[in-house]
Amino acid sequence: MAGDLQHIHDPAKAEEFARALGLQVGGAGHPFVGDWGTKGLFAYCSGKYSGMAYFGSGGDERSRLTIPHESDKYRPWNRYDPDIPDHILEKLIELEDDDSTSIGQPARNQPSVEPSSIEIDEGKIALKSVHGKYLSAQPDGRAEWNRDIASEWEYFHLEKRQGGKITLKGAHGMYVSAQPDGDVQINRQAAPPTGWEEFTIEDRGNNVICLKSVHWKYLSAQMDGTAQWNRDNAPKGGWEEFQVVYPGGIGQGGPATNTTSMPQSVTVSGAGSSEVNGTYLFNPVAVKSTRKKAWTALAIGLLLLAPGIPLFIMGLGGGFQYEAVSSGTFEIVDSDGQGDFGFEIFIEGVPGDFDGDGFHDYCENVVITANHTGGWFTTGPHDEIVAENPPDESRNAFDPEIAHEGSGDCRSHHHPEQASHNGVQLVKIGRACKDCMNGTTTITAQNVEGGEILMWIRTEENQEKLGMLIPGAIMMGIGALTVIGSLGILAKTRHSHGRSQTTSTGSNPSRQGQYGGNDWFIELVKESEAISLQLSQPDERSYHERSTERMKYPDKEKVEEDIRLGNSLQKWYAHWLHDAEKSSKIAEALGLGVGGAGSDFTGKWRTDGLFAYRSGKYNGYAYFGTGGSDESRLGPIGDDEKYRPWNRDDPNMPKDIRGKLLKLEEVLARSYYLDPPK
Repeated sequence: MAGDLQHIHDPAKAEEFARALGLQVGGAGHPFVGDWGTKGLFAYCSGKYSGMAYFGSGGDERSRLTIPHESDKYRPWNRYDPDIPDHILEKLIELEDDDSTSIGQPARNQPSVEPSSIEIDEGKIALKSVHGKYLSAQPDGRAEWNRDIASEWEYFHLEKRQGGKITLKGAHGMYVSAQPDGDVQINRQAAPPTGWEEFTIEDRGNNVICLKSVHWKYLSAQMDGTAQWNRDNAPKGGWEEFQVVYPGGIGQGGPATNTTSMPQSVTVSGAGSSEVNGTYLFNPVAVKSTRKKAWTALAIGLLLLAPGIPLFIMGLGGGFQYEAVSSGTFEIVDSDGQGDFGFEIFIEGVPGDFDGDGFHDYCENVVITANHTGGWFTTGPHDEIVAENPPDESRNAFDPEIAHEGSGDCRSHHHPEQASHNGVQLVKIGRACKDCMNGTTTITAQNVEGGEILMWIRTEENQEKLGMLIPGAIMMGIGALTVIGSLGILAKTRHSHGRSQTTSTGSNPSRQGQYGGNDWFIELVKESEAISLQLSQPDERSYHERSTERMKYPDKEKVEEDIRLGNSLQKWYAHWLHDAEKSSKIAEALGLGVGGAGSDFTGKWRTDGLFAYRSGKYNGYAYFGTGGSDESRLGPIGDDEKYRPWNRDDPNMPKDIRGKLLKLEEVLARSYYLDPPK
């Protein structure tokens, strides 16, 4: 994404931008600008509206930037949109690099940054791509750009040569080499001067670099995890830019290099009090005012609980009308004549592309058919009725839909809807008979071998009941937190009136990050829940407020994007897995015993790092092996009785633990910016 973003937020600029890419502006009976469900500039890559661009009016900045859930739509201005067609991507890159046009270019008052010789020290570095993956040297000489964490094979020794050249030697003692055909090999025993193993380095600022070979081609990290040395140019923010990461963190000497010592100051530490060097000073007037506000908050909390509890209970009555069925016949009564909501179908499983083929594993090898005796409506891109169709029982009325309406098939970049019902972990696979008219629907599910697959089916009536669950839960949550918080403040200030000074004893335990004491994990969970609630509501903050938050939490957008897309989150909390105390909290949250059966949680066990048992005498207990290297604490175990309780891909992990982990990972990932690692 380049430029001053006018072509994203302004309909006139967006129309000019779409025409420059060769897209049709509006079409198929619809104008370019309208109150469409997708906000901002978007285009279709398939179907009836393929090659046409539209602009959804209204919405906030976030809604105009979010990648559409539907697989037939894409953002023509975003080169990283997985659904953008190749020919549009090529035109987009040309347009962004074309200095003769202002379309997609930065505002003219923005200073340009010219590449210069980087002041980089010799030694150990890792290279991180814009996809968040590290370059890895394999023992057989292959280069892979798909590692979430930088361990031994992801670090290279950088050697400086004359003329601004460098070489990179992998962990196995072999040099990186650029082949004339664009292949990347890490299998050279020597790096002769002016050879294919020497590279020119370009500095983009903020520890971001580009590498150019003797063939005048740039190194590029692909989304599929491969590395290529075949790019003629390296646009800003492109796949040819890499972040230099040192063993101590991003940037020379680690993240704490540029920090300075600050004098101790007075900080707020409690209701109506201040803390200086561990001593609390109470102001009676402030205490009285705080208690008054606490009573007001208590009343508001009780008012929220009053309607919230009934709504929540009514919402719990929703869910699935049909449970654990492999086939069934259902009657549709289209009372309003506008087509039916259809049947949302869930099956047992967990999201994840564990075999790396680009699709969620749970819906591979699953065959679902649905036939309807009545007619159905054909709808347009904005759910308007286009045509009425006569009955056709040979038509398969099942449509893949793993997330929101129209989200499409099981491609791994979509984040599927999940549900837990009576202890069974469910994921959405599709919808049957959407927009059907009166008639009978028969739905059958089986695998490719013909064996039955159980379905959990939700109808519009269940969806409406579930709609009560969300506001009920929100009102209950806010009300409960308000009541608990206000009661806590009232209890804390009860005996403080008239007290001029008291000294704290043991109230400032040593800690890492902003959370301390025994309740730090609970506080982290509360903060994460508050963020989830905030993200579920429209963002009405000002530009200044959003900018302030980005400065406070620079990594928040990256973390939340991975959470939203269902990407692997382990890279955001991997630093916890080297800490026994942090690991014990993960084990507790997963319902595992922290040590047991006569053995302590920590010890010089044969397995390093956090692990748990799935069978035998130690079944259900977790332990932490001290010592070892970073790689050994994160590596596979090779013991059928043990598993890594933090690794969703561990084949030995019990199903109930995996379900809990998938819910817990959001909290663990958010700790990266809420409680940053040193």
